[in-house]
Formats: sequence, C-alpha cells, structure tokens
Amino acid sequence: MVRTVALLMSVPVGYSRGAPNDAAPAASNLLAMITSFLRDLRYALRTLGRNPGFACISVLALALGIGANSAIFTVVNSVLLQPLRFQKPEQLVVVRERNLKAGFPQFSLSPGNYLGYRDQNHTFSGIAAFGGAGFTSGSTSSTVGRPMGCVRFSAGCATFRSTLGANSP
Repeated sequence: MVRTVALLMSVPVGYSRGAPNDAAPAASNLLAMITSFLRDLRYALRTLGRNPGFACISVLALALGIGANSAIFTVVNSVLLQPLRFQKPEQLVVVRERNLKAGFPQFSLSPGNYLGYRDQNHTFSGIAAFGGAGFTSGSTSSTVGRPMGCVRFSAGCATFRSTLGANSP
C-alpha cells in the first residue's frame, strides 16, 4: 500500500512567484503590510478608547520610559562616548601616590612631592596640580537630619588650563 502525503503551504497575500527583481510583488507586499498595520492601529485605538484610565497610564509610562532613556543616553554619550574636549586627550595622565604599609592604596600627591616632580620633570610636557573640597552651608534640618546645603569646588594651579590645552578664557 502506497501512501500519498500532501504538503500544504501558506502563501502571503499578494505574493507571486515572479522574477526576483520584479517590482509588482514588492509593491503588493508593501501594500499588504501597510493595510495590516493600519488595521492593527485601528484596533489598538478602539481598545484604548474603551478603557481611558488604562490608556492614560500607558501613555504616561511610555513618556516616562522615553524621557528616562533619553536622559541616560545623553549622560552616557557625553561622559563615555564623546572624546574629552582637550588637546591630545590620549596624553593626559593622573599621577597618584600609594603607601600600602600605612593602608593607603591610592592618594593624591603631597604639595612637596608635586613641586619635586614639577622641578625635575623631563618626561611630561607639563605638570599641573588640582584639588577639590566641599563644605556644608546652613544648619541641619531637624526632621531629616541632613545638612541643608553642601557645596563642592575644585581648584587648579596657575598652569592647570595650559597643561590641559584649554587656553580659552
């Protein structure tokens, strides 16, 4: 006994077995896709119109997600992806000291060591020092227990801007 097996295949609407570069199948596929998209869009709008509370929450969630994504991308792009805005940023280095016996794996140079490095420099095209600090202004809030305001600032030596290559005022 011989069995016959039939193979059924589904063919998309508007598809024809024309030549590969034939424009008619591509145009009909595009028309079918646009028609399907418009049908789905009408269905989505009808569904959201039946439940306006869900629609508002959905739009709000999308807006918050898009806004947060844009903000995060802006920070990542400016901090990580864009090159530093200095002349020859690949040649900038930060020199630090360490004292493992005293338990300091890394700390800034002391002023005396900075002056010694600066005066005996034969390797770097320029050496500059910078530092930062912060202070608290105002009193602490009795309800929260945190300071009312904290101000941080940084300062550099006289050659700091020229060493970075940022000579503009």
